[in-house]
Amino acid sequence: SPWALEAKTRGADDDGSGTIGCLELALAIKALKLPYTVRILHFTGEEQGLWGSYAYSDMIKKAGQELVDVVQIDMIAYCAKPGNRVDIHDSVDRNGSHATVVKFFRAIKRYNIQLTPVDTHNHAVDNRSDVAGFLDHGYRGVLISEEFSDDGFNPNYHTLGDRVKNCNLPYMVEVVKASIALAADLAGAP
Repeated sequence: SPWALEAKTRGADDDGSGTIGCLELALAIKALKLPYTVRILHFTGEEQGLWGSYAYSDMIKKAGQELVDVVQIDMIAYCAKPGNRVDIHDSVDRNGSHATVVKFFRAIKRYNIQLTPVDTHNHAVDNRSDVAGFLDHGYRGVLISEEFSDDGFNPNYHTLGDRVKNCNLPYMVEVVKASIALAADLAGAP
């Protein structure tokens, strides 16, 4: 199998952290009475070629469905350096996605969330993350992740070391809080 090595990884950060983040986001959003629908989605087949997210984005584009924004959280539990850096990727403002980056920064400041957001403003998400299919179909979208493109990248990525003991859970809680605040803001929370 071409995925034999990946099958031997633990997956606590990639992408157990994003999965748990999605579940926590769903619980928080359910408790709010928001004026707009928020869909919480979890895709499979990312590592094999973004299969699930492309199938879904193809389907909604074909159906002509309107989306305000797509916010993907992936790998949000590793931060070994001081400062609680969190990256937000907008594929260089593709489809106007930088507006979401601005809302993310504002949400972190408004709620005094203990993170240092970094607008990577790069192409790190192009054809590499589940937000890619939505961007390809003209939707606005961002990826929220731990430090992704610099010297703070998780050394346990795709290894047997990707275990909970190597995750920074207080940091992950802050990223989830920021994701909830952003989703609520995008869905019209007062």
